[in-house]
Amino acid sequence: MVMEETERNLREKIEQEAKNTLKKTMWEGYANDILTGLQKNPGVQPDRPIWELVQNARDVAYENKKAKIVFIRKQDHFVFQHNGQPFTRTTLQSLILQTSSKVREDIIQVGQYGTGFLTTHKFGLDFRLSGSLSLLEGLKFYNFSGRDFIIKRSAQDKVKLSDDLDATIAKTQQWGLDLNSLEDNPRRETIFEYQHNFNAERENAKIAIKEAPKLVPYVLALNKHIESISFIDEVEGPKEESFTFQNEEIYDNLENLRVYETTILHSQSGQKDKIISLFLLKSLRCLEEKTGESKFTIILPLKKISEGLKVFNFDNSIPRLYLYLPLLGSKDWGCNFLFHSPSFTCDQDSRDSIMLRFNPQAEVHHDQINKDIIREASDALKNI
Repeated sequence: MVMEETERNLREKIEQEAKNTLKKTMWEGYANDILTGLQKNPGVQPDRPIWELVQNARDVAYENKKAKIVFIRKQDHFVFQHNGQPFTRTTLQSLILQTSSKVREDIIQVGQYGTGFLTTHKFGLDFRLSGSLSLLEGLKFYNFSGRDFIIKRSAQDKVKLSDDLDATIAKTQQWGLDLNSLEDNPRRETIFEYQHNFNAERENAKIAIKEAPKLVPYVLALNKHIESISFIDEVEGPKEESFTFQNEEIYDNLENLRVYETTILHSQSGQKDKIISLFLLKSLRCLEEKTGESKFTIILPLKKISEGLKVFNFDNSIPRLYLYLPLLGSKDWGCNFLFHSPSFTCDQDSRDSIMLRFNPQAEVHHDQINKDIIREASDALKNI
């Protein structure tokens, strides 16, 4: 009897050792990567997280439905919501573990829960998540609420954070097992609620919601998968400002080039709605291989007036380079044009600028690709 009990204790200890080792192997690597990424956040501009969130809403938009994006500043949390596709097991786990995932094959996906997404924690280290989990490729859905689902990043060491990751993954693994909890349709919106536990997070939200709107017209003009972006301030309000894509039509045809006029509706609390017109120069010859879109787009410094068009200077605070979203460190590029390319490669994935430094050990020289795109776009300007 004593021998059986000793053997049972020994077996339990061996089993526990195996579980602890697996847990450490499984989660502590992810936890360490998350903590390392968060350590870089103090140097990130407060409005950059806005564009990380916008790009993720863009990347999960339904193929036949444009993204509608809303940001809401509240006293104790910051809300981001969109009407995109529900989570799959893969994308939900990628969000929890902060790894990249792919949702659509028909667009150039800028990013999906990779390391850049960690910058969104400038609004709060923990966030409540409401949304839907697609099961059996959309046959059924498990709809969950942020009231009882929170993703935590506030742990200060990798052991505690790995425990949080383990618990969160374990919770989601149970979703859908109770057949009575399943729905035929997903929630209409996915909602992130970043919890403010520090005044710095409140200040970041305040700055972001003030600075981001001035770049939205350019973002809507460059992203055909986004319909609208709205900002609601319930702390110093209520105040609301929204931008909605209206139309894109051909304005002028040139040799191998075309100028488009894009119109965007700008609505603001207490003010009359106005139309913003942007003029985009695109190539008919230099095309991106995957999607067939122009390899470069140049937003021209042209403004509509009653007599026709007027040249103006872009504000010095406006980034000059775009990879669908603004590269925030490119404000001093030294020209009065805004350049976008789906083929640009960011410098160290920082969304600050593009790579222009030669790396002799790289198989693909992204610096040369970026230089070629800038050269082609500059040559196009000489022909208008």
